[in-house]
Amino acid sequence: MSAIFNYGPWSVLLGAGGATKGAALKLSAANTAVVATAGTDEIIGLAGDTGSAGDYIPVQAGPVQIGLSSAAISAGAKLTATTGGKLVTTTTDGDTVVGFALEAAGAANEQFQVVIPIGFRNTAP
Repeated sequence: MSAIFNYGPWSVLLGAGGATKGAALKLSAANTAVVATAGTDEIIGLAGDTGSAGDYIPVQAGPVQIGLSSAAISAGAKLTATTGGKLVTTTTDGDTVVGFALEAAGAANEQFQVVIPIGFRNTAP
């Protein structure tokens, strides 16, 4: 029987390191996620809550969710993952674009709205 994707949230088990609400997540094993730390990681969504390794948390995958900034970000910017699962602007060809900033983030560690078309590949720098 095939699963139906309904733009969650759905829950995953957190692996090593845990996650902060709004951090980008990637799968590390079946139904287990860790924070995505590179633009080329296959991002499955954003952490819907803060949790430690071994906790179950919801994964937010669209259409509009709350992300956690790594620096100041302009509205409309393409976003990918960086250190700690925080979101950063990208123009790098081949990066996984987790979404687009619906509003600006003024500095690092700010929560802001993100439009999420999960799995979109940035093809133009």
